[in-house]
This record gives sequence, structure tokens and C-alpha cells, in this order.
Amino acid sequence: MEMYGMAVAKKLENNRKIFKQKFFRQHCTMDFNGYTKKLTTISQDLSSIFIVDNSPAAYRQNPDNAVPIKSWFSEPHDTALLELLPLLDALRFTHDVRQFSVGIFTCIACGDPHSLPPSTPHTPQPHN
Repeated sequence: MEMYGMAVAKKLENNRKIFKQKFFRQHCTMDFNGYTKKLTTISQDLSSIFIVDNSPAAYRQNPDNAVPIKSWFSEPHDTALLELLPLLDALRFTHDVRQFSVGIFTCIACGDPHSLPPSTPHTPQPHN
């Protein structure tokens, strides 16, 4: 939701303009399984677009662009987003964010293989 997503984005940007655009729940499509974030509405070229989300249903149309993260419930000692910062920073230097398996992001972000889409292997493998 924009209410907490914008606060996280502002914290990450730290008074720098890093994100060209930000999208929240109101930009999603509602379907029978909940909210889906269709990344092709942003651009047909998904090589530089990624999504950080706690719900595999949200990124099921573009799993190779997903950076899964565990759910946050106002836990003051949660560090999942901080643990993602090196990965997010490294994505700046890749020509295509999809070159990595979503599995590697899951392992770094939360270690929860259940946050992977069912068709994704649990062993981190770079795409060729």
C-alpha cells in the first residue's frame, strides 16, 4: 500500500532521486487470487524493472523480475529490507535484472522457499 510503500521508498532514496516511478496497490489488477502487479503496464522492456514484494501472487506474471521479501508486521527489529540493500545496489550494474533466478533473491531476502512461485526451482541458478 502506498501509505507504507512511500515511506520505505523515501528512506531508501535518502533525499536522492533513485526511483523513476513508484507503483502501489492502486496500480494493481484485482483477480481471483488477489492483487496482481502486471509489470508490462510500466514498460514492455522489463530488463530494468524489478518488484520487491512479499506476495508471490503479486508478481506471478513476471517472476523473473521479482525480489521476494518476507512480510512485515510493524516489527521494529525487522532487517529484511536492509539485508536486500546490497542486492538492490548490485542490480544497478546489470543489463537485465532477469539474469538471476528468483530463488537467489529469496534466499538472500528471507530464506523462505515457500515464497517462490511453484514453478521456480529452489536451487539458486543464474539464467543463461
